Amino acid sequence: MNPPSGQSAPETLPWHNTPGEKALLSVRSALIFTIAAMIGAAAGALGLWARFSAPELIIAACTAFGSAVALLNAIIS
Repeated sequence: MNPPSGQSAPETLPWHNTPGEKALLSVRSALIFTIAAMIGAAAGALGLWARFSAPELIIAACTAFGSAVALLNAIIS
């Protein structure tokens, strides 16, 4: 079913048969969060390798994740 003229079709899950159901995240947002999660995990792994304590690892990984989300949001448009 085509949307009325002048309106864009809602983003749908390609494997889902229910018409009109919107995706939870856009592809751009999912890409940004996935790359940021990998960067946060890498920061945590490097902190683990450097023998940081658990609170320091959590702070480093969360900081790297948040910074990566902000940077990737500005880069990927």
